Amino acid sequence: MKSPMAHRSPPGFPAAAYALVTNQSRQVLIVQPPGTGGAPWRLPGGLVEPGETPREALRRELAEELGLDRQADTLLAVEWVLPRAPDRRARVVFLFSTLPVTTAEAAGLTLQRDEVAACRWVFIPLPFPHIRVPAMQLASFNDVDLNTPARDPIPPDPNSGHRMLSPTEKKRFRTWMNSLPAEGFTGGGDPSNPDNAYQLRISGYPERKVPLPEHAPGISKKGLLVDGLRPSASYAVEAKHVHNPDKCNTSRSLDAVNKTLARPPKIDAKGNMKWDPHLDSMYPKDEKSLRRHQAAVEDPRNKEIRGLEIVTNSKGSAAYWQSLMGMTGVKGDARYVP
Repeated sequence: MKSPMAHRSPPGFPAAAYALVTNQSRQVLIVQPPGTGGAPWRLPGGLVEPGETPREALRRELAEELGLDRQADTLLAVEWVLPRAPDRRARVVFLFSTLPVTTAEAAGLTLQRDEVAACRWVFIPLPFPHIRVPAMQLASFNDVDLNTPARDPIPPDPNSGHRMLSPTEKKRFRTWMNSLPAEGFTGGGDPSNPDNAYQLRISGYPERKVPLPEHAPGISKKGLLVDGLRPSASYAVEAKHVHNPDKCNTSRSLDAVNKTLARPPKIDAKGNMKWDPHLDSMYPKDEKSLRRHQAAVEDPRNKEIRGLEIVTNSKGSAAYWQSLMGMTGVKGDARYVP
């Protein structure tokens, strides 16, 4: 009878970091280590070396195994993996997502034969025991829609005066951007939703979560989700889609604001002013949102962001947002793109 302590590791057990690397077709990359008889397939990654963090180890392993420069994105799971042989030790495994690789990157993978004998793309869900990461599930990997290719926001308006970044600055911006958590559309769903489709076309994909200072309005610990980050000009880009913009029925326009302010307040039976959905909810909420964006721009951790651009498909809304940005002191501009 085996001792119940057989699978216990002595003090100080190894850690490993693996990546869920995906392509534009929603496939996951798996690799086969060198060895006679065909070693089991696994996710790319490996042991964390002394002095490394799991994220640092993963970036090193991806470069060593595949010639791929990718940073760890979202931490998907942490798993205690039991040894498969008596001479092995249990270990802690960290599973990270990365941004999907482009078609060109997938074609340019360079296998280091002393690290990896072969690689291939397979569709999910994966039989994780087959690739030697037991018990890890893909259930948590649903924030970013792998059917939606990653893309940058649209270029800035040529008349905006935004300074374009140099190649070196762009590389630095992307490195910082890729270190931020990535998430799917805030409202859920996919690009079949008109709001998401407009956001995808304007702000790109995926959304990014930037840190906020403690004094920011709202809950600062959760950070701020921005629709997109523009590496070419170092701006955050927010898309504001208006349904039926030609009908001029949006409440987010200067005309609508003026009409709301001109209306006499409604008084209830007790002599109190009735709650107004625009004055008491919508407009304060928009102002708070802009102040959170400004707090993000001013946060030293987000020094790569130089300002905010709001893009909308309503001319009236563009003027509304530009006016509100001026009132709240937000650095940036609003823009109309149908």
